[in-house]
Parts: sequence; C-alpha cells; structure tokens
Amino acid sequence: MLQRSTLVLLLAAALSSTALAGPQGFGNDNQNNNSTHLDPRGFPQHGVQRAAPQGFGLETSQPNSIHGVKTHAKDGDFVVLEGMFSVVEHGGDKTFYLQDAKGDQIEVDISNSNNSTDPEGNVPYFLWGQVKASWFNTSITAIEYTPML
Repeated sequence: MLQRSTLVLLLAAALSSTALAGPQGFGNDNQNNNSTHLDPRGFPQHGVQRAAPQGFGLETSQPNSIHGVKTHAKDGDFVVLEGMFSVVEHGGDKTFYLQDAKGDQIEVDISNSNNSTDPEGNVPYFLWGQVKASWFNTSITAIEYTPML
C-alpha cells in the first residue's frame, strides 16, 4: 500500500509540473523573462522583419524594359513594352524590332497580332506581347501594339 501511495504522489507531482510549464515556441529561449515586454514566441526577436517577397526577378532593372525582358523574363511571360519599331527586310521577309528609350532592341513577331497594319517607323508604341525565350535568343510575339498618343 505504501508503494502505491508513493507512486500516486510522484505521478501527481510530474503531471502538475508539466501542466504549469506553459507553451513553448521557436523563439529565443535565453531571453530575459523578467522584462516588462516579451516578444511572442515563434516570432523574430527585437523587431527584426524580413523583406516582403519580390516579383519575377525583375527588381534589378525596369520590369518593362527590353533589358529586363532579355535578362530575366521566362518563356511564356507576358510583357508590356514601349518603344519604336524598325524593320529589316531580307528578300521578301520583314523582321521587326522594338527599340526602347535606352537603346536596347528586341525582335518582335507581329504575324499573329490583333493589328491589321504594320507598325510605322519613328512612332512610339505600346507593345503587349508574350516572351519567346530559348537558350540563345529572346524575342516577343506581339499580341497588340498601339501608338502612344
């Protein structure tokens, strides 16, 4: 009987100490618990905040620049660019290029665009298109281009 009562007392003491321990988190367990302000457990200590998520890796250059498209855009991305068209003729074929204000240039396929006429030279345009990127070349398939008024 004495062994049973000793076992019950030990069990009761063990359960009461775990019940009073309180929740634990992922925070710094070595912080001073005597301070009047405690950071919640599981959150960064001392008000440190992480940066918000960034976009598509275009933060190093203008997102709507030809340089940004050539260096960061992925195949299938949609882009809006502004610039002036130029055309290079090879025999009977025309190849269109868009040049932005910084002088960067990219090839543009206008064959499936919603426009019924070719773009004019020396006129600034907005170009909405889809990126076609491969290992060695990046170009734009035009969806629509509109002169800037």
